[in-house]
This record gives sequence, structure tokens and C-alpha cells, in this order.
Amino acid sequence: MVTCLDSEHVSIFEFGEHSSATASPGRKKLSLAQKAFCRDLAQNHIRPMRIRHALSRKFATPLEDLPPLKMV
Repeated sequence: MVTCLDSEHVSIFEFGEHSSATASPGRKKLSLAQKAFCRDLAQNHIRPMRIRHALSRKFATPLEDLPPLKMV
């Protein structure tokens, strides 16, 4: 078991391999409706950051739950 002294984050290793009960976080993906909405805004030359914020408002999704800006 390895513990970070600053953040108190703990990692558990067994025989040189990381063994944890949780899986690695998956990639966040846009739904088909969200993709269509992004395409419509992109055709109107809206900047990516504005598209991301509009996506958050339209679909009532927190920004933390959206994929990174480079995917939008």
C-alpha cells in the first residue's frame, strides 16, 4: 500500500500490479442528440468553448460530466 503524504491518496499494489475493486474511469461520450446539436452550432461558426457551455445548458448537464473541450 502506497500513501501520498500531501493528498493522502492511497494506492494498493499486489505483486507489482495495481489491484483495486474499481475499474478505470471510462471515456465520456456525447449522445447522438448532443452530437447533432454540436454540429448545428459548429456550422454557425460558434467557438468550441461556447458550444460546450451551450451543450451544458441545453441538456442540463454539469460541465464536469461533459467530455473534454477537444472532443466538443
